[in-house]
Amino acid sequence: MTYTNMSMLYDFAFMSLLLVIAQFMRSNIKLLQKFYIPAAVVAGVLGLLLGPQFLGIIPWSGKIGSYAYMLVCVLFGGLFLGKKEKTSVKKILTNVDDSFCVNMGAEFFCFGISLFIGGLLVKFLFPDVFEEISILMPS
Repeated sequence: MTYTNMSMLYDFAFMSLLLVIAQFMRSNIKLLQKFYIPAAVVAGVLGLLLGPQFLGIIPWSGKIGSYAYMLVCVLFGGLFLGKKEKTSVKKILTNVDDSFCVNMGAEFFCFGISLFIGGLLVKFLFPDVFEEISILMPS
């Protein structure tokens, strides 16, 4: 089966329908409420049960596994679209106090230690590897 825009639309429609059904199930079934089972988990279980793996009622496309990656991109792309509050840099710096400096100092220290120890270990254990590989290790 080829992947088209229509198959993505069908997947999105089925996921939306399953989320609505799961929300109704969560609001009416006391067991789901008692154990705080999210509607998204219930919808995922329904999607797995109704999909081609078990009952074969919902024809998921082959690319459904890559939707989470795409939706995270959309989420972070639109994260601050509705933000209207203006904050000055001075106010932000006074709110963070010393924690910013402590965190940055700890990061620089850990980065430097991993560069130093990593550089020494790579030089002694793998002498044929180029020395700049230790720069890649902290990342």
